[in-house]
Amino acid sequence: MVSPKKRLKTYERVDIPASNSGIYQFLRKTTWSIVVIIVLGSFFFQSNLFNELSWTSRMIFIALVLGISFLGPKKSATLSELEIWFYDDYFIVYRNKRYYNPKVSYREYNKFFYSDVSSMDYDYRTRRFNIRGKIDATFFKYDKNGIVSDTPHYQKITDGGICYFYVINNDEDNLISNMEEHLGQEVMYRHKKEEH
Repeated sequence: MVSPKKRLKTYERVDIPASNSGIYQFLRKTTWSIVVIIVLGSFFFQSNLFNELSWTSRMIFIALVLGISFLGPKKSATLSELEIWFYDDYFIVYRNKRYYNPKVSYREYNKFFYSDVSSMDYDYRTRRFNIRGKIDATFFKYDKNGIVSDTPHYQKITDGGICYFYVINNDEDNLISNMEEHLGQEVMYRHKKEEH
């Protein structure tokens, strides 16, 4: 691989569950198994089994399904390495190991030609940096032993795609100045506080 003209090393914020709660996973699987049993049983017996439950049981069950679906273990903002490699005609947003969930992590290469970037913006409230345009995304999956595959798990060129990350450690000024310098276009700001 050709060496980049410049490497910008920084970190992004990735939200990772503070604990991999076995109780939560058990409750989640059990609850959704009961939902499937009720639905399939209703079809099989030609009767709505949910209505056979008492009013109190139905309310408890609905609360449990909603709680399991929308609430989960607390998440912790974690530093994850991120590099931007600048070349003559293009740049790559590189993540050596990007966490998605306890079973899925990828090595990512998101390639943009400078001329294919339609816009860049940074939101000061959420600290999210967005790059929009034609993107060549290649992901390599890590296995359960932490070894990355030699063949891509995902590879696709998308016109009108987006690559984003959450800036951490107050590194936005350095990031924005480097992106503007190499791409020759300005970063748009969202929710920027007025300076007095």
